[in-house]
Amino acid sequence: MFSLFMNMLIIFIISNIMMILASILSKKS
Repeated sequence: MFSLFMNMLIIFIISNIMMILASILSKKS
């Protein structure tokens, strides 16, 4: 149960980082 929660948390954080990076790259270009 704990490992499942950690996996979901990591996926959520990674998806947020990817969205932030995408917005930064779109602003630069």
